[in-house]
Parts: sequence; structure tokens; C-alpha cells
Amino acid sequence: MVRKLVKLQLMLQWRALRSSTAVLVISIIFSLGVIGGVVRAAFWVAGLAMVTPDVRSVITVAVFGALTFCWPVSVIFLTGSNEILDPGRFALYPVNAHKLLPGLLAAGFFGLGGLAMTIGWVGYAAAWFSSGALVFSAAMVGYALGFVCCVLSGRAISALLVRLLAKRKARDMAMLGLMLFVIVASLVFQLLFTPDSADELGIGLDIGAIVNWVSGIAGIVRWTPFGWPWAIPGELAQGHWAVATALFVATVILLTCWALLWQREIVRGLVSPLESGGSGERVKSSGLFDRFFPAGVAGAVAKRSIRYWRRDPRRLMGLLSGLLVPVITSVTVLVANSSAELTADDLVLNVISSYLPIMLALMAATITMWDISYDGSALGTQIIAGVSGLQDRQGRAWAALMILAPIQVLYLLGMFIYSGAWEQLPNVLGLVAAVLLGGVGIGSWAGSYWQTGQRPVGQLTLGKSSNASVMAFLGAFVGLLAPLLIVIPTVVFVVLSFNNPWASWVALVVGAATGALLLYFGIVFGGRHLDATWPEVLERVTWKG
Repeated sequence: MVRKLVKLQLMLQWRALRSSTAVLVISIIFSLGVIGGVVRAAFWVAGLAMVTPDVRSVITVAVFGALTFCWPVSVIFLTGSNEILDPGRFALYPVNAHKLLPGLLAAGFFGLGGLAMTIGWVGYAAAWFSSGALVFSAAMVGYALGFVCCVLSGRAISALLVRLLAKRKARDMAMLGLMLFVIVASLVFQLLFTPDSADELGIGLDIGAIVNWVSGIAGIVRWTPFGWPWAIPGELAQGHWAVATALFVATVILLTCWALLWQREIVRGLVSPLESGGSGERVKSSGLFDRFFPAGVAGAVAKRSIRYWRRDPRRLMGLLSGLLVPVITSVTVLVANSSAELTADDLVLNVISSYLPIMLALMAATITMWDISYDGSALGTQIIAGVSGLQDRQGRAWAALMILAPIQVLYLLGMFIYSGAWEQLPNVLGLVAAVLLGGVGIGSWAGSYWQTGQRPVGQLTLGKSSNASVMAFLGAFVGLLAPLLIVIPTVVFVVLSFNNPWASWVALVVGAATGALLLYFGIVFGGRHLDATWPEVLERVTWKG
């Protein structure tokens, strides 16, 4: 059974990779990048053989304890439930949970994470090799237990939460919580690891402080389930036999509990396979939107699109992701600005800060491009109703601008109030108008040619997908590159304005005109292409799972 399930896992993974050439190429590049990073990390871990056993134990417990914690979290949010070998798919076969569990566990080791842990094992072994045969053996046993704990906890927690995450409200809250965590963590990282900001905040980044900080973390992690297997060789090297034995026994008990919990969920999946479904919710009238958009087909499309942006967690996550890049960049520049001395460089940083709102406008093309892909098979209702491509493009562009324009205005005013460089306002307005309006136009045109099926709301949105994630990556690249080309005429006058103030007003006019023209032509040509290809578009946006 173990051999069959491992073979089935590898075969299905390979079939998913071969579904598209782009998927295969991107997966290979991503895997090579991850493996390269893991190999460098393994060499770094092997270099710990030069330090004392207590320092080596502190660092390995902190690092691998954090890895043990992050493993099940990443499994839940990045891969969802293990859909490839979902126990519910074996409900009609004469197998029980006792037979399935070892095979499903073994299949969990065959993946990119398992390969990374195997490479890390080599570095871990090199780090403890010089500590004696007994300590080295304990380190290898501890690593094996930790490896199993990572895989087993990820599978058990994923199986335990899959029913909870099948509820739409819980799934939406988990997704938003993850995105907010990423944003906050990114901002904290920017603050802590910018040297000037570290001094400004009173945070020393010297080696001694880092070692003390890691020691504090390791001291806590050591006595948590995440650090038990990794603390065994360090305790044994210091002669703490009783503590090492207690950690070993506690780890074995922990693994047993994880296995029993997972076995119970496998039994439940075999006798009552989970059927994904949505939860009902009373739909309330949105009077503001109904009054803002006029009557007509384009207005109806805009009303529906604006409601989807607010209620569909997939679109909301895309919007938050688009805001992530400019927010992080802005924080970096503002921290550097606040820590700079009052010199000529400070004036330059103020001018740079005033141009930061352009980065937010750059997200417009990418966000608008995929709007029609989220409709899925429901797009057929719009096609049968006789909505033309021009009306579709007008309504969706209107809705996108209603969301992006207020955010852009608030961001722009906030940055100018902070920087005080009001003389740059016409230049920035021209660039923002060109990029924002032109970006929506580019997204409207590109979205009529380029669609991909998105996972339905009833499934784990952050789970595995086919070529949708690859198409989204390529689309984001195009959406960021194309707006940079349309602002070239405006940039020329912006550069001239530094010596000729009148050129800044010309830049404003040129930017607004360029953006408006691209918006118009993007809607018109995108609508014409949709009218000629509605059946093909419907086939592409329909999720085939």
C-alpha cells in the first residue's frame, strides 16, 4: 500500500506539472531556486561544527523549531487539504484508515519540502559529526523525529481544519488574516533590518545582540513541541541525560497523538467524504452603488462587479496583494527620509516620497486584467442576456476606477502632506493619471485576450491550482511593464519641469490625455474582441478543477 500510494502521488504530481509547458518551466525554475537556497543554508548549518555545542544547540533549536512551526502553517494556507490523495477519494475502495495512514504519510515526504529537509539533514549531520558517536546518533534520531513531526503535523492539522475551512466565512477570515500577517511582517522586517531605522528605533544589530535574541527564542522553543526533537543532541552534549530522554519520550508521544488524530480524520473521510458547498447569506441592498451608477446595461455590469469586489474573497485578496508592494516600498523610503540629516539629501528624499503614489497606480492593469476570469461559468448568464463586449468592458472599468481612484487620491494626498513638495503635484498628477487610467485601459484590453479559470469560491482559494498561478504571474509582469511604456511622453515633460516650471502643467495635461485615450481604446478594442470570441472566453474562464 505504501508503494502504491507513493507512486500514485508522484504520478499525479507529474501529470499536474505536464498540464502546461508554462507550469512545468515555472515549477522547475522555482524548484531550482528553492534548492539553491536550501543548499546554501545546509552549508551554513554545517559551519556550526566550528562553534561550541551550546551555541550550536541554541541556533539549531531556534531555526529548526521555527521550521517545524511554519511547516503545518504553510501546508494549510499554500496547499490546503491534500487534494491529490484526499482520503474521501478512497471511500469506495476496500481499504481502511490503518492501511492508508502509512502510505499517505510516506507520500508526504516526496515533494519539494521533503527534498529540502533531506538536504538540510546533510548539513545538520555535518554540524554534529564532531561531537562524538553518541551525540551524533542522538542528533540523527532527533532530526528524523523532527522531520516526521513536520510532515505528520501538517497532514493532521490540514485534515482537521479542512471541514472548518469548507465554511466560507472561516475560509475568508483565514485568507485575510494571512494577508494581514504578511503585510505586518514585511513592514516589521523593513523597520528592523534597515540600519538607519534600527538606530532610530534603538535596535542594535550587532552580532552579540542577535545571539542574545536567538538565545531567548531558543530558550522558549526548546520547551515547546516544536523544539523537543531538535533540543535532544544539545542536552545530551551537555550531559543532561534525563532531559534528553524526557524530550525523546515527549516527542514520541507527540507523534503518536498526531497519528491518532490524523487516523480519526481519515476514518471520517472514508465514511463521510466531504462535499464542498457554500453557505447561504442574506443579500442586502447596496443603495449607494445603485444610486451612483446609472440605469443601463453598463451600469448593471458595474454594480455587479463592485459587489463582487466587496464580497468575493479572491478579488479582495488580489486587491490587498496589489497594495502590498507600494506599502512596503513607501515604508522603506519614509524610514530613510525620517532618519536622514537635514541636508540637501533630505530635500531629494522629500521629492522621491512625493512620487511614491505612482507605484499604487501601477497595480491598476494587473488588478483589472483578471476581473472577467473570476466570473467562471456564471459568465454564461451575461452572454445569454446579450451583454455586448463594449458594455462589459465599460462596466468593469467603471467599477475598477471607483475602487482604485479614491484609494489613489488618499494615498497621494497623504504623501504630499508628509513630504510638503507641493511644487511636484502637477507632475505626479500627470503620471498618476496616465498610469491609472491607461492601466485600466490596458487591463480591459488584455483581459479580453487573456483569461484563465479561477478556483471556485467553494474551494480553498490558496490551494493548489494548475496553470492559473503561472498565468497570474505572467499577467502581473505584463501589467507592470506595459504602463511603464505609456508614461514616456509624460516623463519627458516631468524631466523638463525641473528647469522649466511651465513643463509640469504640460506634463499634467499630457498624462491625463494619454491615460484617457488608452482607457477609451482599451475598452473599445477589448469589447470588439470579446464580441468575436465569447464562446472561447467562456470555455477558458470555466474552472475544470
